[in-house]
Amino acid sequence: MFNQNKKIALVLHQICDSRESIKYFEDVEYDIFKNIVSLIKELEYKNKITLTFDDGYISDYEIVFRDLLKNNILGSFFIVPKYIGKKNYLTWPMVREMSEHGMNIGSHSLSHKDLTKINADELNIEINDSKKIIEDNIGKNINDFSFPFGKKDINSLNTVIRSGYENIYI
Repeated sequence: MFNQNKKIALVLHQICDSRESIKYFEDVEYDIFKNIVSLIKELEYKNKITLTFDDGYISDYEIVFRDLLKNNILGSFFIVPKYIGKKNYLTWPMVREMSEHGMNIGSHSLSHKDLTKINADELNIEINDSKKIIEDNIGKNINDFSFPFGKKDINSLNTVIRSGYENIYI
């Protein structure tokens, strides 16, 4: 039996048009994503499942956001402020719109560095500046953090916790 107090996070990267455009193991073809959304939509405990998307790819807005809205499903989008506005990435107006429609926006660090390989000063900048920039741009508190590459160590984990993040994704 499913424990109603637990949440399940399904970590995705970007939604791709075809198998040939897949670059990372978390990338998913659009047809598979549509099937995932259809399955979640029918679940009794659909609000206990979180679809997460890292990096802030343009597909998050052009594909994912639209499909989630249409199916009354919320998602979590972990963005990298230094990627915002670059080719194939979200813009701040897109991020704000997604947030205004109930999508959760979280941090994926300031510039997507391996947080286990930088010094304490850089670590603080990557984690704290990202939080502040996102909060300033969407006008909401940011409580969720996803580690780039899924890599963490005791220093990076402690820094994320001290920075006020409540939910941490690895």
